[in-house]
Amino acid sequence: MPSFECNETQFIENISRLLDSESRFVVNRRVQIYDDRKYGPSGMPDEVFMQFSSILARKGQRSSVYAKTHFLDDYHHKVYFLQDLLHSSSKMKYPILHIPYFKVEYSFRIFGNSYYHSFDVLFKPKISIEQKKITKKMNPRIEEESSILIHVLQFELPQEKMLTINLPKKVLILDFKKANNPLEN
Repeated sequence: MPSFECNETQFIENISRLLDSESRFVVNRRVQIYDDRKYGPSGMPDEVFMQFSSILARKGQRSSVYAKTHFLDDYHHKVYFLQDLLHSSSKMKYPILHIPYFKVEYSFRIFGNSYYHSFDVLFKPKISIEQKKITKKMNPRIEEESSILIHVLQFELPQEKMLTINLPKKVLILDFKKANNPLEN
């Protein structure tokens, strides 16, 4: 069965043509969370990297990223110290700091062919100063458990509108994100 990858414009045009021909079909939307080190602060454009500027430093895009201060990555439950190398586009086989994201895929099947469009949506960083309990499990260099005031990096879920594309109103969308977890309702 042939499968065709489309950009957003092509995908919407294909759907519009099918609606004009009065064919019946369902568009599937699959939203999955990934934390696979695909995105990190080294490769981000400067405008996006500025959101991390209170805790991270780099000389330019695609250069090494260092910790500006001690901080806790609340999503991954890890503590980083001043001047720790966290991400590099070329020198590190496994970057230490990475950003979780949603992979969104829209697809439909018609006449034995499958058409799909996919894109990634990064989680939004939020940096604050909080009183947190730090344990040895968060970093082997920590000698004893303590509660301290520290910078905290949290990742917030993106808004729902970031996970959608503008499809014609007549299109029925089957959302796999919600169908996979019936206890979420």
